[in-house]
Amino acid sequence: MHTATIAYNSTSDYSLSNFTSFAKAEFSKLRPYFISEFAKSTSREIAKLTRSEEFLTKVNSAKTAADASKILDQYFNFNEILTNLLSSKINKFTDDADVLKDRYSLELIKEPVLKNAFISKTPLKNIYRLYFQTKFSSDFAKQIAKDSTSSAKFSFAVDLDFSGLFLDESLVNDIELSPFSEQDFTNFSDESSIHSESVTSWKFLNFLKNQVFSSATEKDKFYKNLLNQATNSPLLAKIKLKNYISQLKSFDLFSKIKLDFTVDSDLTKLAFENQKVGLKFFGNLLIKNEKDETIAKKPFVQNVSDFALILKNNPGLTEKIAATKFELKQNDAVKHEVSPIPKEEILKLVSTQNFERLKSLLENPRYYGVQFDEDKLKLLVQDYQLPPVQTLIDRSKWSFTYQEEVAGIVNILSSLFPNQQEMLRFYASLAKKDTFFIGKYLFDWLKGLKLIDQSTKWPENLDLHNFFQELKKIKIENKSGVNNYLIQADQKAKKDIWLVSINNNYWAEKDRMPYSFYLHPKLKNIIDLMDKNVDSSFNLDYYVEQIRAESKKIDEKDPTIQENSEKYRAPIKTLTDFIVAFYQNVYSNKTGLLSENLGANFDYRINFEVDPVLVKVDGTENSNNEEKVKLKYWYKVGPIDKNGQLISTIYQTEPKTLEITTNKDGKIVTDEVEALDKFAKDFRSATLSTYLDKQTYADFWSGIIRTVGTSSDYVDITELIKKFPMWSYFTRHHPDFGLMVKKDEEKNATQSPDSVSQTSQENLNGVFENVGLGDRKALYFYVYNKKNPKEFSTRKLKFFVYQTEKSLLVS
Repeated sequence: MHTATIAYNSTSDYSLSNFTSFAKAEFSKLRPYFISEFAKSTSREIAKLTRSEEFLTKVNSAKTAADASKILDQYFNFNEILTNLLSSKINKFTDDADVLKDRYSLELIKEPVLKNAFISKTPLKNIYRLYFQTKFSSDFAKQIAKDSTSSAKFSFAVDLDFSGLFLDESLVNDIELSPFSEQDFTNFSDESSIHSESVTSWKFLNFLKNQVFSSATEKDKFYKNLLNQATNSPLLAKIKLKNYISQLKSFDLFSKIKLDFTVDSDLTKLAFENQKVGLKFFGNLLIKNEKDETIAKKPFVQNVSDFALILKNNPGLTEKIAATKFELKQNDAVKHEVSPIPKEEILKLVSTQNFERLKSLLENPRYYGVQFDEDKLKLLVQDYQLPPVQTLIDRSKWSFTYQEEVAGIVNILSSLFPNQQEMLRFYASLAKKDTFFIGKYLFDWLKGLKLIDQSTKWPENLDLHNFFQELKKIKIENKSGVNNYLIQADQKAKKDIWLVSINNNYWAEKDRMPYSFYLHPKLKNIIDLMDKNVDSSFNLDYYVEQIRAESKKIDEKDPTIQENSEKYRAPIKTLTDFIVAFYQNVYSNKTGLLSENLGANFDYRINFEVDPVLVKVDGTENSNNEEKVKLKYWYKVGPIDKNGQLISTIYQTEPKTLEITTNKDGKIVTDEVEALDKFAKDFRSATLSTYLDKQTYADFWSGIIRTVGTSSDYVDITELIKKFPMWSYFTRHHPDFGLMVKKDEEKNATQSPDSVSQTSQENLNGVFENVGLGDRKALYFYVYNKKNPKEFSTRKLKFFVYQTEKSLLVS
């Protein structure tokens, strides 16, 4: 007889296991409420408008499982699932009194191990775990004669995917920002009066590009206000809601979240769309919760191509625009005529509007060498990067001259500022930065120039309230170590540093010195105010605004810097003084700063027109061949297409006149010859000399004379020079090019053959010439491209050949 011990579980335990599986499956279907379900209870909360972290904290802070269940039911159909489970047939039994009762009980429990949370976050993104326990009900335990406290219990967990259910960055997918339409820009009530304003798009854009702000925050705020003022309705009115939140009542939605937007002023640029020049605003739509915390950002782009409503919504703007100047005064073009070209070519290029080709010919030093003044035009379209402060230090130098030390003038020399426009661009670009950045930048620069003691360190405790007070402790003084040994009279007359100039500009500036740093008495008063209000509520932005307001009152001709007004000159003794002087310099400028270029898709193009009056050249030998032409030229500025063509014009310069000489016998070389000439110009032959002994030296020149003979064409003398080091170098490094010689045409046709023979022993015009005492000659070659051997450079390569004791040749 075989016996064995068999483990078994009761039928009732198996049924509890089945119920547990059933419950797990049902709670896996937990969901937020539908919109229609909110009307059934006022206690229900919208999960989509609640952060998941806030939800977790709320549930897990419940003192009992019942309280936690109530909170869950505020957001999800928790009680609905629980009720369905408990009322299902699988959960019912009939007791001895034939009464229908619950077979099982189910409740929320805390995490079984740590027992610190009813719901917890799993390592998987957006997956959360809810914990339950099932057991026999007390009635059913009695029915099967079991102790309900010691009978079977099953714990289980349900993983829930909260992706997109709660308030997070995914909400941006449910919010759209519609682009502005023509109707948004139309001012139906006062359209005619707006368009009658004499504010062109250029003036408006020029105003924008000339704005200087005390901080990036101030600039962003300025552009945000512009965008709000640009249309009939605010930007947020263009929002469209989608999906779940579009079905919510506005009260429910906006009592939980707030919408706002920011504009990135650094990205906001000019744009050309729909045949209009406008502003392309880049920004972010902000979604915030009840605590004003930013939950999500949605980038947006909005184009504003009509500025009429901005002017209507901001009445004072018209006056500000009119007061903003950007003086694009150009100097006359400078020319250096060498080889004039035929008049017909000039007229043809003008009539066909091939202006770029004409400009290229005029600028070519071969013909006219014209230099057009395009400095400010370049500022309009070229990007500018503020130089790193170390670059500025490396490319700046300073030391007192005797006269400057006595006068109290610091004159900094820097190659970074070749003209006044570049200085203005530097000032404006720096002024766009945050004031803390400006302070540190100027501190490093002045310290690098030894105008601040080398042991001085940048303060670490700066804030909006103590900025100027702390920097006032940093002294500006001569730490260069240079001693001019002033005589006693000059020592008494010596003034404190009151003026900091760049590249000798103080010599040229007689009125307001817009490119130098000095302190006007109005600004000195503000610095005194800083000292008196150390503990006040006045902060950095307040003082910068005061500096701005007072600086704008400074006249074009400032009497404080005249020679008879020395008593008004405020010394620059501290870094605070210098920063204030910097801001004064920027804000008082009346000629336009152009703090930013117009944008990547903007450029300028020159235009020409021929004056119908052509002036003969009198009193010259070639007057029959030469005639003067007057050209009018001007520039158009605007957006360009992908081919570089100007699409429209937003600004046009004043016309200027250029008078040039033409020559009907003049020649225009081809582009290939231009390229060959550039090659010849850039080629460095100084180190490629050839050394020959006396006999080889004499034979070489005789050989050239025989080879060239009476030919007036280009001649190949490779056989004579193939062992020269210069030839070896040339063929190795420039295999696509070749060299030939050619005699110059004789200027005197009546010269006798004998005289030609005699002079050619020393010189062969255009081929070689004596440049020493018979022991050194220069050898000249024309360059050609082997792919087109019929085109030769007009510029020649020059090599030296020396007579020495021993030849140095390539074997």
